[in-house]
Amino acid sequence: MSDTETGRFSVQDYYDLAFEASRSIARVKVIPGLDDTLTPVPGHITVVIAPYSEEDKPLVSAVLKKQVKDYIRERAGNLVTVHVIDPAYIKVNLHVELTTDRMDSIPVVSSEAMGRIKEFLHPIRGGEEGRGWDFGRAPCLSDLYALLHQIEGVLYIESIRMVLEADGRTYTIYGDTTGYRLPGYSLIYPGDVDIKVNLESEATV
Repeated sequence: MSDTETGRFSVQDYYDLAFEASRSIARVKVIPGLDDTLTPVPGHITVVIAPYSEEDKPLVSAVLKKQVKDYIRERAGNLVTVHVIDPAYIKVNLHVELTTDRMDSIPVVSSEAMGRIKEFLHPIRGGEEGRGWDFGRAPCLSDLYALLHQIEGVLYIESIRMVLEADGRTYTIYGDTTGYRLPGYSLIYPGDVDIKVNLESEATV
């Protein structure tokens, strides 16, 4: 990265400074050469941050944004114009159909599936290892199949349909998303999850 884009500080320096500014920050993405509307502007740098939060869609308070911005300015000076913004959140909606062989398992399986999906898709504490999601990464359908197969009482998974939603637009994912990249400043979060659990006899009729 050239000095004209970030001043004498590297992208890594701005990344480190953002984390130093507050222990409440969970995710940071530094984008040189863009303003806070993500428009290319020389001499600007945008820092995208997400806080630790129990909310499905963690948003940054105005106070925290100012704290991070002031902290960076105090150390980097006026080398570049610094902006601090929220991630562009992408809502992950799921339609899931499962099969069990016991009537009394239906509510249990449905509740367990809902809980696991919501936790898996959480931007800060979700993912395969419970460490959250990287900027720009989309969930894989294969991971969701593996997640749901672990639930006691699930005989098999009829189908999983994923619909990504952002800025009023929806994108239905029919195949696997391995290698599929979202915008580099975006994070996923759990959206509407519709779960249907069938009895084996019903599923085979």
